[in-house]
Amino acid sequence: MGTANRFRRAAFAILAAASLAAAGCSKTITDPREVEKSPQAQVYRAYMKSIQDGNWLDLIRSVTSDVGERLQMLGGSEEHLAMFREGLASDVHFTKLHIEGSKAVLSATGKAQGAPAKCEIQMRKQGALWRVEKDEWIPTGQVVLPM
Repeated sequence: MGTANRFRRAAFAILAAASLAAAGCSKTITDPREVEKSPQAQVYRAYMKSIQDGNWLDLIRSVTSDVGERLQMLGGSEEHLAMFREGLASDVHFTKLHIEGSKAVLSATGKAQGAPAKCEIQMRKQGALWRVEKDEWIPTGQVVLPM
């Protein structure tokens, strides 16, 4: 094996290792102004607007495909939209964003049913777009045990 061939193999191995490391890296943003500018925050704002406006199609577009499939089975009646509106928080402020590969957690505070609440919004990147996977607003001070 020639020197040039060994050099190419070594360079390829280094690039492959760097690519694998970059794919698994994580990033956390704690400046609320920067979090608000993030694609994840913009998607969540659009998700909230679709619920407020009663736009079932935009709601389905803003969630992950598996959540969208479950929503389509509900059919998008006004009753279902009212249920979503009831669970939606107001006065939402994003406090932190943690991204790990194609998953993200967007931390937020707000008011749910008139009381201070917090939420860890689970998001997932599908294709080139971030989508909402789960959001559950919990009153501040209340502890929810995992199932």
